[in-house]
Amino acid sequence: MGTIGSQILPTSDRGSMYSTAEKHTFRELFAESPMQVFDDRTISLSTLEENSEFFTDLCHKCPGNILRDEPLPIHWQIWMAQQPAKWLREYIAHNPYLPKESIAILASDEDHMVRDSIAGNRNTPQEILSILATDENRNVRLNVARHTNAPSDALVSLATDEDWCIRNNVAENLNTPIDVLIQLAKDEDWRIRDDVAENPNTPVETLIQLIEDINNSVRMNVAANPSLPSDLLVNLADSNDNRLRDGVAGNPNTPSDVLVKLSNDSDRGVLYRVAKNQNTPDSVLKSLAQSEYIDVRVQVAQNTSTPSDALVQLAQDNNDEVVLRCVVEHPNIPQDALTIALTKLAKHQSVEARFDAAKNVATPRDLLAELLYDINLDVSFYASVNPNTPEHDGLMHKLIELAEGSSQQRAWVATYPSLSPQILSRLAADIDSNVRLEVAINPNTPIDTLVKLADDKNSKVRFHTAINPNTPSSLSQQLLSNLANDKDSMIRLHVAKFLETPVDVLVQLAQDEHSEVCRAANNNPNRYS
Repeated sequence: MGTIGSQILPTSDRGSMYSTAEKHTFRELFAESPMQVFDDRTISLSTLEENSEFFTDLCHKCPGNILRDEPLPIHWQIWMAQQPAKWLREYIAHNPYLPKESIAILASDEDHMVRDSIAGNRNTPQEILSILATDENRNVRLNVARHTNAPSDALVSLATDEDWCIRNNVAENLNTPIDVLIQLAKDEDWRIRDDVAENPNTPVETLIQLIEDINNSVRMNVAANPSLPSDLLVNLADSNDNRLRDGVAGNPNTPSDVLVKLSNDSDRGVLYRVAKNQNTPDSVLKSLAQSEYIDVRVQVAQNTSTPSDALVQLAQDNNDEVVLRCVVEHPNIPQDALTIALTKLAKHQSVEARFDAAKNVATPRDLLAELLYDINLDVSFYASVNPNTPEHDGLMHKLIELAEGSSQQRAWVATYPSLSPQILSRLAADIDSNVRLEVAINPNTPIDTLVKLADDKNSKVRFHTAINPNTPSSLSQQLLSNLANDKDSMIRLHVAKFLETPVDVLVQLAQDEHSEVCRAANNNPNRYS
């Protein structure tokens, strides 16, 4: 065998066509742990090329995020970038760890979706982005325009693109040269001017010009731009234009005394943004907590700067479920406000509100006991599995009821640590193997039930029965010995990895037909004890 912990197949198999049995091993292992296959040192570039169809099929079963995001070995990435399968080239083109040589190859791929992925890859070099900025495909150019590493020459070129969305992204890009922003501030499309107004790199002189823009959104975003000097913000706060006052109210650099003044504004949008502003004084947030507008109160409840007494006030004065939820989720919520809000949610007419209370471990125990009997089954179910729900006859009754519910509910019940032996025994005979599996895993399952599960037709259930801390040692060893002959190689692999597997069983597994099982058995520290 090769290096321990780094390969699945014998070293002699490098660069060769795989047998049916070896392919079966790879498929099973890949289904459980794709990265273990990718990291196997016996798989060289020549191995991938000689078994190209098999590995392409294997990758097709891989979660897309692994191909797109994980630091796969270089030879795997090189191989994927050269494959006929378009979907595989497209996935790997997203990968930020892709070698520059492969990026260059894929940047000229005949398929525009592959080039599109390269244009969106955060590690694509600037010289390649410059080339892609002239691509015939609109989506490729769009990804260059929004790229955080887009070079100036590419952005200059794209600033005159006929597609407004591309110009829009150039206007947003923080790398866009100042002279280009000045040019785009005169664009006939208000959406481009709107993004220029938002860009913190736009010169103040240009922002001042945009204050007079005919579009409401442009004017508001100018006033919200953090580059505006404070004296100009003070002046704009007195404007008759409510859009300008809106922007000032949301500006992170607006002086606190200006926010105080704007908190008395007649415009709802202004009040909304004052309530949302992280710099709004505590006194103003307390005042806005009593606003007649729900959306303003929601912003106060979500503002991380909101003082604890304002949160208490919001919890006491509100019955709106959105406000109450925001209060409950606030990072600085005091215990009294939390209790008040959860109590209201638990008694709310909205099912969603009661559902949130049933799931929250901070919900008072007496309310959880009430939620056990909620008319909505989901609320009742989550109250029953909430670890803070008091253990009493009512809970046991509800668990018994849920033990007759859906398979998902029965599986949840089977995980409960204080189930009666009678319920566990009933669930151990469940028709659904997932329910029986949870019983086998439950650390409080009694011995007589484990003895029954030892004969379960499902090998996963038998394995977890074998490793349950309550299973007698003699029964556990017998089960592990039997499972070492299981037809499912993944079960044998689990047995080989289990630290308490008997030595004689490990010796047997070290000769298993599947090399990964052999490796695990040889690596088990109990093998040599």
